[in-house]
Amino acid sequence: MLTRLLFFSLIVIGFLVGPAHAQVENVGSKLKAKLEQQNKPEKSTPKVMPPASIPLEPTAVPEDKPPAPPKMKSPEKEKSGSLEKLDRRDAKDVTLACLKAYKQKDFQSLSALSTPGNQEIFAALAEFGQLHPRYKSITSGWRWEAVFQWKATEPLTVRYRGADTAAVEFGATKSESYVVMLEWVDEQWCFEDINSPDRQDFRSLPKERP
Repeated sequence: MLTRLLFFSLIVIGFLVGPAHAQVENVGSKLKAKLEQQNKPEKSTPKVMPPASIPLEPTAVPEDKPPAPPKMKSPEKEKSGSLEKLDRRDAKDVTLACLKAYKQKDFQSLSALSTPGNQEIFAALAEFGQLHPRYKSITSGWRWEAVFQWKATEPLTVRYRGADTAAVEFGATKSESYVVMLEWVDEQWCFEDINSPDRQDFRSLPKERP
C-alpha cells in the first residue's frame, strides 16, 4: 500500500515539474534566439537614387556644325573704309576723295582709291609713315603744295585722254593746270598721279569720254 502511494506521488510530481521545466527551456530558447538576432550585424541597404533624379535619356551631344561665315564686305568697301558711299564711276567724286585723303595724309584711304601699282606704295606709307623712304617726297614739293592749297569748294573740271584716262583739274596758274590723273581699272576710276600740264593743252582735251 505504501509502495503504491509513493509511486503515485512521483507521477504527480513529474507531471507538475515536467511542463514547467519545458516551458522554461522554451522561453530560454526564444530569448537566446532574440539576443542572437539583435547582436547579428545588420546588412547595409544600398542607397537608391530617387526616380525623379534619374535622367530618362543622356544629354544629347550637339552635332558639330561649321562656324557661320563672317559677314564679308565687298572688296571696295573693305579697302576704302569711310569711302563706302563713294561712286567710283564718277571721276569728280573720286578726285574729291583723293584730294581730301592726300591733304590729310590719309594714305590708307588713298591706297584704296589707287591703281594696283600705287596701292602697295600708299599702304606702306600708311604703315611706316615718316620712316618710309618716299614720305618726304610725297608730302613736299609742288604736288603737295598744290593739294595743300586746294579748297573743297573749288570747282573741278574733267577732261579725257581716251576712254580709260581722265584728267581732273583742281587748280591752275596762268600757264599750268593742276590735275588728278585717273585710270579706269575694273570698272572704276583709280588714282594714278598728279600732273601739271600746260593749261591750253588741258583745255583742248575732250570733255566727253570717248
